[in-house]
Amino acid sequence: MRDRNYLLVGKQSFDSNHEVANLIHYVTRTGNCKKNLEDCICYGGHGVSISDSIELAIEQFKGIYGAYKAPRKGCRRQAYHEQMEIPYEYARRMSPEDMDELAYWLSYHYWNRRYPVIYAVHGPGKSGRHFHIHFVVSMVSCRTGKKFDTSGKENRIRMQLFNRLMEAFVEMRGLR
Repeated sequence: MRDRNYLLVGKQSFDSNHEVANLIHYVTRTGNCKKNLEDCICYGGHGVSISDSIELAIEQFKGIYGAYKAPRKGCRRQAYHEQMEIPYEYARRMSPEDMDELAYWLSYHYWNRRYPVIYAVHGPGKSGRHFHIHFVVSMVSCRTGKKFDTSGKENRIRMQLFNRLMEAFVEMRGLR
């Protein structure tokens, strides 16, 4: 299992408050995105108040980005979106609580650097696709005010880290 990358990073641009709000609603299956509600197993986050409301979390994302002073024109991306596949051989042995804990554990990587993050675990739903975790990461650290590094090198490091963390989680829980 270790030779495969489970973290999926796609081309993206979430440059406006509206796009960020839509992305957060999509991954949490809230707002106008309730049509696929049955495939959202859980959601949570770090650095934002999820328990009060998703709308408050969206406002907090906007506020953090609003404090950012771009060093040049064109630095507009406000949120970053990644997904991590949970291999079926692991997912079939996991409870919803296990999946929530795994997502919480992985999302702490972003928050450790003070990038607010919202995660959501999706099951296969009607699409029949795999179990996966979405991460919506604020592009601005509330500790340093610096932008999140999305370079290829950083993505590869994060992929390797997340693979090791998933393997450690599975091992620790006896889910092999």
